[in-house]
Amino acid sequence: IGYSLLVSAPAAEQEPAIPSPSQFFGFKMGEERRLAHWDQIVDYFQLIAQRSKRVAVDEVGKTTLGHPYILATISTPDTIDNLERYKAIQQKLANPRVTDEEEANTLAQTGKVVVLIGANVHAPEIGTNQMMNDLVYQLATEDSAWVKHVLENTIVLLIPSQNPDGQRMVVDWYRRNVGTPFEGSPLPDLYHPYAGHDNNRDSFMLSQIETQHLNRVLYQEWFPEVYLDKH
Repeated sequence: IGYSLLVSAPAAEQEPAIPSPSQFFGFKMGEERRLAHWDQIVDYFQLIAQRSKRVAVDEVGKTTLGHPYILATISTPDTIDNLERYKAIQQKLANPRVTDEEEANTLAQTGKVVVLIGANVHAPEIGTNQMMNDLVYQLATEDSAWVKHVLENTIVLLIPSQNPDGQRMVVDWYRRNVGTPFEGSPLPDLYHPYAGHDNNRDSFMLSQIETQHLNRVLYQEWFPEVYLDKH
């Protein structure tokens, strides 16, 4: 009598599910009278980084008031595992003093296009900051041909708020006043300590720590080919 042995391979280990912004925050981004707070956004980005091999999240530093200033890096899992290699490529491409034309052409073929998207320079212009939650979720979870194309050919850098202190101020103020006659009243304070709205004009002086963080990412670490400021 012959016997056959059937051995089933163990099921592939699945990544924990990533909640959508609606599931995590309890409302859709852009919903009337609802705003996601910076502290929650930081938690959401970190959760996605823990559960997705496409996403890495780093704290670039602290803000003026001591809150996290974060950067999300998004690409294929293999790229995320080799970010230092891609950083080195970008740094060489950006410096013709150490990279000749032949090497630059080779590096351009082996590297990826780096795209930095920053949001929420001006704290009350809050929509771009809220949208970042949808964008990171889409890039972390979607398997469409478009997203696969983006991941395979680019490294996407997201700074979900370029003014986290102001974001917290605006959301805290709105939440205290929503549903009252003062719901639409302006924040009775500066949107950024010492600088207010002028933080987007600081790139030449670098007087503010948030601008220093941004410029370090732009001009010392990543040298992106594209910088999209959603303001």
